[in-house]
Amino acid sequence: MISFELRHASVGRLHRRLPSLGACVGSASDRSSSPLPARGCLGLSVQRRFYKRKMKSELKHLAWPFLHSEMVEFFTERPSRDSTAVITAREWPRFVSVEQIRAERYVPGIIWKHGPERRVCFKEEDIHALAFDEPEGHLSHLFSGRLVKVHVGSVEESCVVSHVSADPVDKHLYFVRLARHTAGNVTVVPIPLTMIGLLNSPAYRKGVHVELAMPTVKCEVVGECIPPPFQVDVSQLDYSPPFTSMYLRDLVGLLPEDGTVRFAREYDVNSQEVAWAYEHSKLEEEAPPPDFIDPNWLKKGGRRMPIAARRGFYPQQ
Repeated sequence: MISFELRHASVGRLHRRLPSLGACVGSASDRSSSPLPARGCLGLSVQRRFYKRKMKSELKHLAWPFLHSEMVEFFTERPSRDSTAVITAREWPRFVSVEQIRAERYVPGIIWKHGPERRVCFKEEDIHALAFDEPEGHLSHLFSGRLVKVHVGSVEESCVVSHVSADPVDKHLYFVRLARHTAGNVTVVPIPLTMIGLLNSPAYRKGVHVELAMPTVKCEVVGECIPPPFQVDVSQLDYSPPFTSMYLRDLVGLLPEDGTVRFAREYDVNSQEVAWAYEHSKLEEEAPPPDFIDPNWLKKGGRRMPIAARRGFYPQQ
């Protein structure tokens, strides 16, 4: 912290630097004898405003070193980013149906993998705070991309959300499935991406569109902790027609240095794009290939979903 002596010395330097108000205005007898201010000096009210503005600017100039040191100290002492969440649950009672659990304003769930299955119930308000972390948002990507420590009685389970049955529009959870995460075993976790430095991006200053190419990136975690969302810094992203990209290799420095986290092997770090800078009017549209199948119209088994019950009413895919 800044000592009192340093602050007092700075204020003393300020008073020596500024002129005296009485030296310019004069004594009271001089002001009463002459209706106008002395030659070369301003009026009393004008001089006071000038003096206040001068003192304010000098104080700002002298306060910057102290403010800078306090900012450095504040950000140095801040704890490291951690996305781990803690939630309390209770055992799923025997012979109790899912409908009965939902009627009691609880959300049923199962903890599986690396051990016996454990049936649990979460309070609706507790699990909703993790699943829908934005007032007007849908199901959060961070819900399945963070470590969740579940306290069931005296037992603590370190888990990752592997499946969610929910209505993202009405914000209603029906069922949650969690997989245990243990150190030494590989767990594939979709880590969310967050864009920072947009206002300083040369591409953004040129008026082009800058966005993330993917909301999450799959990572293989073998350590005890799961990293927080990756901050994609686009402050150096420039634009050149038709578009400019940032690749996954630019995020390698964000991985933990202990080597317990790496990107999924399905990615090519040199060709996988994570951020784009492009202009809508200069991108040419390309027709999809003839064998393209829209994944939104596929069932769980891989078969195509019928659009309409009456054949021929809608065009077939």
